[in-house]
Amino acid sequence: MKATEARQSERFRIARELHDDILQQLALVQMGLDQLKASPALTVEAAASVDALSVQTGEAIRAIRSRVYGLHPPSANGPRLDHLMWKRCSAMQERIAAIQGML
Repeated sequence: MKATEARQSERFRIARELHDDILQQLALVQMGLDQLKASPALTVEAAASVDALSVQTGEAIRAIRSRVYGLHPPSANGPRLDHLMWKRCSAMQERIAAIQGML
């Protein structure tokens, strides 16, 4: 039983780190790239490279979210944590899109 609890605790810790640290850092990188892409000082080639990096960053965010989603086994008590985290990440992505629309 203790080994199972230890594995579950480690899954939650990893998921928290991915969500609270890495995903937020990647979201900031993506926002910075999108701002840079809009700069009139960039050449067409540079803007295309920045856009490609932004797309790759978005793909990395989605891949990490998918893995975070799989780290949490179903819970018998209340809503599943993975579902709550997925909703939180989606809400964050919507806020980022709204902020980007204001720039």
